Amino acid sequence: MKLYNLRKEFPAMPESIRSMVGQEVERQMKIFDAKQTRERKGKAFWLKAAAVAAAAALVVGASAFTVRMLNLHTEKQGDYGFAAVAVAETEIPEALPSLKVQPGWLPEGLTLIDEGWKYSNPETPWQGGLSVELVAMDSEISIENLPLIERYVLSADELTIAGRDAAAVQVQDTDDSRLGFDKRLYIALPEYWQVMIVYAGEDITMEDAISFAENMTIIDTGATRSNMRTLSSLTEEVRVLDEQLPTEYTATAEQLANTHSIGESFSIYEAHREGYEGISVKVTDVQYLDDYSLLDPQYIDREMAAAVDENGKLVKNRVSFVDTGDGVNTLNEILYTTEIEQKLAYVTVEVTNSRETDCRDLLYFAEFCGIEPYADGFRACDSYTDRAMLDADDRTDTVRYSSIGGFGEMEYYDVHGGERNNNYIPFIGAGETVTIHIAKVLNADETDKTYFTFGCRGGGMYFSPEVLLTGYVDIRA
Repeated sequence: MKLYNLRKEFPAMPESIRSMVGQEVERQMKIFDAKQTRERKGKAFWLKAAAVAAAAALVVGASAFTVRMLNLHTEKQGDYGFAAVAVAETEIPEALPSLKVQPGWLPEGLTLIDEGWKYSNPETPWQGGLSVELVAMDSEISIENLPLIERYVLSADELTIAGRDAAAVQVQDTDDSRLGFDKRLYIALPEYWQVMIVYAGEDITMEDAISFAENMTIIDTGATRSNMRTLSSLTEEVRVLDEQLPTEYTATAEQLANTHSIGESFSIYEAHREGYEGISVKVTDVQYLDDYSLLDPQYIDREMAAAVDENGKLVKNRVSFVDTGDGVNTLNEILYTTEIEQKLAYVTVEVTNSRETDCRDLLYFAEFCGIEPYADGFRACDSYTDRAMLDADDRTDTVRYSSIGGFGEMEYYDVHGGERNNNYIPFIGAGETVTIHIAKVLNADETDKTYFTFGCRGGGMYFSPEVLLTGYVDIRA
């Protein structure tokens, strides 16, 4: 079955890069005189991707390159792979300086949301924008077999940023459900034995990302960091999928015998123990809606808000069917797109405290899971891989969604508590019951296989022992 095995074999990645001798480093440094100050030349060592229509394959010219600078060594692997190492000029200390960055300029609309490292638009927090990461240089490295650190690369440029060796990389992104990071800057910081990586989102131009990097101040805090991962350790992992479904994604009829009906009360103590003595749960009502009319607006987050139109109705979910490339010799190709309806699953849950003492700050968590018959038992369904498996085009091996519909954890809940005012029931008196409304946007064609879990942790998507012990609730439409 094409869903559970990759039809393309990725090239093997080197497990470690250790075989550099000092003489080779010295020879490379003599060959490439990077002491001179260079302005950004925009010298492309990767041909730019040709413009293509939506849903068409991206085609990139293939020409070999190798760029050697004093602190960075990069080269092309296949047509779309980007390999790089950064070699320290002097011996790397055991503990490296702990750095922070202070921006001198930010693209319009960006604000700081994580001290010194993440900047995004308040309208799309934690999506797009700019993020900064630091990794260590390598002390011993071989330039004969560089580690692959980026795949699906459309273009890469050699440049100098604030007098430092750097590379600018743009990668393919076929996921339009959120603002992804499709640009990177790799900047050598030899005086700190580190490399700065600036990730730029789809809402940021490469020019603005470079301006951000050129105008930042790097501050040595005086503290140190040990065991930093190196640039060469960012090697792109190869995912290997088995022919058969993993056992945790299948269950026998006996394992699912504890499945509950709407209106049936069940205990969650056996699965979660301490703090859940005498706590029982009952799903009293389930509705599938086309809008958010039953939701309290104060608990609707931005992603949920983006899933409805100006009339408050759920938008259609655009599905892109993708032939996945290996990112080295082939890119992802969008074969075609279609649209499906979305529904809001709105579940009413009663949580009862039957003990003689009050209960405070009770953590709760819910999931909307897909389950259907499989072989002699059942299997967990996935909104992505299942749709790809059932597609008539044999080339399809994954799908991308434009909206949030699909199986997964709860997106809306109207009882909040705890220190951070999130998914905690703040108080249930002895013998009392609290009612919670929980909701999730689903693809309409998946509501006939939807089950519900309620406890203090996840695991319903793969038949975890805790969820099997507590039991699923059948909320199929």
